Amino acid sequence: MKLVSGDTKESIEELEILINKLSSEFGEAQFFGTHRVVEYHNWMKSINGKTERIYAYIGERGENIKVFGNPSEIEKDLNLFNSFSKEAEDENYWDREDLIFADEELVMKIAENWSVNPTKLTERKDIKNELGLLYE
Repeated sequence: MKLVSGDTKESIEELEILINKLSSEFGEAQFFGTHRVVEYHNWMKSINGKTERIYAYIGERGENIKVFGNPSEIEKDLNLFNSFSKEAEDENYWDREDLIFADEELVMKIAENWSVNPTKLTERKDIKNELGLLYE
């Protein structure tokens, strides 16, 4: 099984199915994705087989792929850009200076708040620095 990137509507749907399946078995599953070139940024969370949160944004196109669920605690004070929102129908929405556009740093901040920031793995002393295994 190949892990999809989550940078299209179809791949978001595939990932949602996957993390729901994983969280059905393990209680909780998360996905984080970021790609600097196209400014793609995404986070997803599923608990007990049900999607709790999805936020997927492509800066290159200036639009969201999907926004679902209530913002998590760390997101609540952010005024995240949402091209699907009612506010976005107003042409002045795009010029607002209070909007937060997702970037790689925000993805890592949310990952750290929800579980683990992968950019800080070398700082951790509670895990061994070994190769992982992938089963297909």
